[in-house]
Amino acid sequence: MNTQKETVKVKICDIQHMPILPCKDIFSRFNNEAEHLEHLTFNKAMYIYGDSIPVEVDDRLKFELEIIKKNDVARYFMLVHDIVNTAEKELGALVGPGCGSIAGSLVEYCLGRTKIDPLKYNLMYVLSVQHQRCVHIFSLN
Repeated sequence: MNTQKETVKVKICDIQHMPILPCKDIFSRFNNEAEHLEHLTFNKAMYIYGDSIPVEVDDRLKFELEIIKKNDVARYFMLVHDIVNTAEKELGALVGPGCGSIAGSLVEYCLGRTKIDPLKYNLMYVLSVQHQRCVHIFSLN
């Protein structure tokens, strides 16, 4: 029985831990990914909405960024941001408009991950986190 011979070769690993995500060089002026994400988000918001960001936009971005920070998923957001930027700008690939919970994210809209302005369409922000893995669920179309 070949199956029985092969099963003894299987190495069992414990994968019950937080995901291991690559680190990004965030330069010396940021202490962590959350600060870098906030910086990128507000810079893009100023580009979209003007130097005087409307109070509604400012409040919503602070709200979303606080949730992202509390759930410790800023590194994941930055990773997906880099993937999307590389796909679009360096490879010329088309990346979908975004679906699911990211369509309601003003942070994602400001970063260019979705083309849907959640404030324009009165969309609610919901962070879909799989608590077993503690990662935000992104769908790259």
